[in-house]
Amino acid sequence: PQLLGSDFDFTKEFAQLSVTKALGRSPMTWAHGYRFGLIQVLGGQRLPFDDLFRAGGPNSIRGFDIDGVGPRGSSNLPIGGEAVIVLNQELRYRNERTGLGAAVFWDAGQVFAKVRDIDFDLRHSVGVGLRYDSPVGLLRFDVGFPLARRSDEKTYRFNFGLGQAF
Repeated sequence: PQLLGSDFDFTKEFAQLSVTKALGRSPMTWAHGYRFGLIQVLGGQRLPFDDLFRAGGPNSIRGFDIDGVGPRGSSNLPIGGEAVIVLNQELRYRNERTGLGAAVFWDAGQVFAKVRDIDFDLRHSVGVGLRYDSPVGLLRFDVGFPLARRSDEKTYRFNFGLGQAF
């Protein structure tokens, strides 16, 4: 609140749940993640981009550019939003001896300009990835493919990361 020195009056809630389940005695794991966030702005102000929710990229919806999912401004650049939904499903394989692994995934989500805009018209992507459990941590290389892509979106997106995506 402004009483504490903020330039804006708002509340921001964000919940995240990530679960993994080993599939029997196989080297396969099913991982799923769920994220949901809401911002309530008091006074009708528009928050700065850094305070808004964003989605897309290597740790959310991997078939899209970083922060590329959601509402866009007049220059067609992402502007963020006051609500976000991100769903991730991933089937992981890991070879214990070599530390090499692979994954297939489905990601879905959307950023909404206002809380009242929330619906289930989500953006979807699918993809595959390679994993290596290195001495510095898990190295990840994914390629994601957006489904129902727009004309200004690439047909695929490469993502590199350290650690699991979610």
